Amino acid sequence: MASEVKTNKISPATSTTINVGDSGDTLALATDAVTGFQVGSDVRGDILFRDATDYTRLAAGTSGDFLKTQGAGADPVWASAGGLAGAYTWRMESDYTTSGTTGTVLGNSVVWDLDDTEGYVSIGSTGSEASGVFTFGATGIWKCDLYCSLTIGGTAPWELVTLQTSIDTGSAWTSRSQGAMPVHNGEYCSGTVSCIFDVENTTTHLFRVWTVSGSGDFDVVFQGDANINYTYVNFTKLGAT
Repeated sequence: MASEVKTNKISPATSTTINVGDSGDTLALATDAVTGFQVGSDVRGDILFRDATDYTRLAAGTSGDFLKTQGAGADPVWASAGGLAGAYTWRMESDYTTSGTTGTVLGNSVVWDLDDTEGYVSIGSTGSEASGVFTFGATGIWKCDLYCSLTIGGTAPWELVTLQTSIDTGSAWTSRSQGAMPVHNGEYCSGTVSCIFDVENTTTHLFRVWTVSGSGDFDVVFQGDANINYTYVNFTKLGAT
């Protein structure tokens, strides 16, 4: 038989705990009828969730974070919002002439510098360059895009450009991507080659461009300039390692 009890306050007879009903019973409350409910040291922005054993509190995250589920059987967490964590451009600032069929590191004897043309901006740390060998600004999954403009005084069947990476400070190099670019007497051509590199250590993991000509009679010239990007590498961090 249904019954109704009206009161303004219920207090425990002993201790500080009030038990309502028995295990398996359902307590029905009117909409918006609960005030003052707390789980721990509650502050504005806290989230109530169920962990492995009970309801608990997830403290407010950092401004801009989002609530991330980790699937069934795991607690939710705050996570950083998406977006690029690193992006920058190194460009060759003067022409670089190859040595025929003898392979060389692209730009090893000329100046590379960060793009500083008006309107350019880098995201995150930019790493460093020495003799055509590049370090990375942070660990993570990086996309490396080489863009180049080249010419020749004679005719070569092609210029073979190879992106190489090292995970042991340059003791050994692995060829990752290649592009064969046709070059003809007095003409200009351009090309691009890309690879993705998992940079687990910013000291040991390196990047370079290896280039070799299909002709031993003429030297291919890669264009460089201090004010505009002719031959350059875009480094873009896609995510964490």
